[in-house]
Amino acid sequence: MCKVDGRLAMAVLRAADFLDLDKLAALAGTKHVALAAENEFAKTFAHIEPGAMPPFGQIYNQRTYVDSKLAAVDRMYFNGGTHKELLCIAWDDYRSLVHPEVADLVRCDGEVPHSTSTPHNTAELDA
Repeated sequence: MCKVDGRLAMAVLRAADFLDLDKLAALAGTKHVALAAENEFAKTFAHIEPGAMPPFGQIYNQRTYVDSKLAAVDRMYFNGGTHKELLCIAWDDYRSLVHPEVADLVRCDGEVPHSTSTPHNTAELDA
């Protein structure tokens, strides 16, 4: 989850990727882009487990931005509101339902952004 001009928005990436805030700002046509803190969106997704939001921002009146690498796949998989449910949708169906803005949104410099979460495998960062 991120904020674009102070409003919540969804950035949808592959699980292993990191969002490039500068690329998102360029796509959105603003300089005011930031990652959202969990307390900023918890009420919106009160019925969903933290971190398991399905990528349907339009349901919550949020703009949805999708990395171009996902647009290149036939199907995408995502959490269905819990960490126990995995849903699959054809990319063309997702695109017609959500109407996301698609662009290259992933950091490519190899730098791991500052985050409050800990990587699952810190050995990858030390290599």
